[in-house]
Amino acid sequence: MTAKIQANGKHFSTTRPKGPTARDVARLARVSQSTVSRVLNDSENHLISVSTSERVRAAATELGYSPHPLARALRGKHTQLIGLIVREIEDPFFAKFISNLSIQARERGYQIVLGHAHSDPSQALQMTAILETRHCDGVLLLGDLRDDGAATDQILKNNHAVIALCRGHSRAPVPTINSDNRAGMALLLEHLYALGHRRMAFVSGGWLGDIRERQEAYQAFVRCRGLETRAEYVQTDVNESAGGYRSMRRLLALPDPPTAVIAADDLMAIGVLKAAADVTRSFSRSLMAPPI
Repeated sequence: MTAKIQANGKHFSTTRPKGPTARDVARLARVSQSTVSRVLNDSENHLISVSTSERVRAAATELGYSPHPLARALRGKHTQLIGLIVREIEDPFFAKFISNLSIQARERGYQIVLGHAHSDPSQALQMTAILETRHCDGVLLLGDLRDDGAATDQILKNNHAVIALCRGHSRAPVPTINSDNRAGMALLLEHLYALGHRRMAFVSGGWLGDIRERQEAYQAFVRCRGLETRAEYVQTDVNESAGGYRSMRRLLALPDPPTAVIAADDLMAIGVLKAAADVTRSFSRSLMAPPI
């Protein structure tokens, strides 16, 4: 593809697959291509004057040029790319987390390369292999995966910088940043207790580390307060909105249903709310129906 570039009254015609090149920047800044490379790749070179560096950066900005991350990696430089493997991208909490993480990364000069593991450790390993080809400077693991110990070990083996986020008490040997699930649940349950609720149910998504911690906190609170414990007040289903919906329908069908329901996470809460709304609408229609 032939492209014409005009800047500062100068015209350049180049044949290339896409975008401006370092050669275009060199022509516009009136320097050599190697000088462009040294300036834009942050090489230590005291022979390049401040005015020359500023001219090169101004030309790159005007043309919209930035060094390719793979080229930087081949020169042993940081690529400014961070790999992010997320358990479930549909989860509203994770979606917001990814958005904020991307903003914070950009403010620090990094870009996020996203991989979706679908809760599957083998998918996470495939994502890691892809991220390695992109020469990411580090990898973030957002959420835990089912039986992912071996997968995490392999990811740690192949990457020198790995941080895990929001995994609960996962035993994977990786530095992990968690929310305080137990403290959060304690605050929630104390609030419901203060409102007068004594029959509180928990809708669980099963094996996830965060959810296990929240369920343990719920069970500890019930025991501590001497509340009535019923096996049917803990409903477990798949960690999806559909699972939350089915769990809530089962709770509402009990002879003595709970007065408050705690959903393990946002996905299940969506299903819980939908089930409650559907039952309420159905009940309202039955009240409005004319007598037979």
